[in-house]
Amino acid sequence: VRGVGAVIVGVWLITIVAYDLTALERLRDARDSLIRNNVATRLAEDTVVEGPEVAESVRVITGLREELARNPSSVSPRVIREVVDSTIRPLSHALWSVESSRYPAIEVASLYRVALRSQKLRPGLIALVWSGTTFTGLVVSAGIVSAAAYSVSVGVVALVLFTLVRLGWTQSVVGSLLAVVGASSVAVLGGFGLAALVAPGTADAVGIPLLMAGVVWMSFVTLGSSIISAALNIRAVIAHDLASAGTREYIEELSGSGLKTVSQRRLATQLHGSIQSKLLGLAAMMEHRTATTDEIDHALGEILQGLEHSGVEDASTARVAPTLGDVVGGWEGILEVTVDDSSRGVLDSLFVRQPEVAEIVREALSNAYRHGSATAVTIVATEEQGGAATLDVVDNGYGPRDGDPGLGSVLLDQWTESDWTLESTTGGGARLVAHLKISGSS
Repeated sequence: VRGVGAVIVGVWLITIVAYDLTALERLRDARDSLIRNNVATRLAEDTVVEGPEVAESVRVITGLREELARNPSSVSPRVIREVVDSTIRPLSHALWSVESSRYPAIEVASLYRVALRSQKLRPGLIALVWSGTTFTGLVVSAGIVSAAAYSVSVGVVALVLFTLVRLGWTQSVVGSLLAVVGASSVAVLGGFGLAALVAPGTADAVGIPLLMAGVVWMSFVTLGSSIISAALNIRAVIAHDLASAGTREYIEELSGSGLKTVSQRRLATQLHGSIQSKLLGLAAMMEHRTATTDEIDHALGEILQGLEHSGVEDASTARVAPTLGDVVGGWEGILEVTVDDSSRGVLDSLFVRQPEVAEIVREALSNAYRHGSATAVTIVATEEQGGAATLDVVDNGYGPRDGDPGLGSVLLDQWTESDWTLESTTGGGARLVAHLKISGSS
């Protein structure tokens, strides 16, 4: 009989741990989704807000051109990459950082806090688990009558008590724990008193050590049931977790500083995509083949022109549809980019109808080189009737690596309506598959 009780206890422990881990994983995913949505909302704003990072990028690259004129040998691939790391990349991550910092980091404590303070208890589950495990552990030494009287009486009192008790009255985790222990003590002692009236022999069979053990086990069962409840109601966990960190005031505080970052999608796309790619391509070109001073100066001039017109769109600066040569040309001699004739025609057509498709290709090439150290990339593009298209980019690099998400993933969400995947290939490289809905398609 005790073996049965031990099995029940073991299952209870495993269940709590499993729900705990699952809930935390879902909590992290939900937080990541929330941040992505907030970044996407900010990128969709009509107002163009250019922070000091854009001016800093212009200043640094202008200084780089001046240094190139004075001392060409001092401008190296390392210097170019330092410009990316000190200006463009912080700007690319600015939106994500602002949104991410608004929300508390998801930890085990988040689940315990919400379990202790904001969740309704599950009195039926508490009474059932406690009574079942207590009866199987006590029946051998105390007998069926006393064991049943004690476990059932305590279970009934716990059912009534925890139906009435709410633990949200205190904002202290310690206070809530004390409330759990206090309510458990009342349930066990009250049930013991009721059992002594029903079956007088219970008082002799259940001593002080068993009562203390009963209080501890009741406290654990109560907390465990609350954790399960929290795991099943993940929305309440998120809401409570945000509120516990004073998020409302934090959002108001950071919204002001957030306006210092770029809050327009086209500007973020241009900076994260074409300008960053051109800088990285220039550094790689200098590293892999001889580049003349004039070529470097011309490339820096184009990058400066792009920065100076960032976020500006009127009749005089209307976007010209990029060509595949524009996107791929900068990687010549650095990445071996293979595009078959049919895909080339599809890409040229897509670039005209939806220029942001070019940004997906830029992002894939930049990531393949920068993060995967790839030397070869294959691009396949297909288009179907009804405005559906698929972009499949495979490289021979190291494959996707674990890391904090950033603006690139949010932009991919925007470009593809979140219909994209990035995974490892059998050869160890990375494969990006983006499903697109193309406007103006037949």
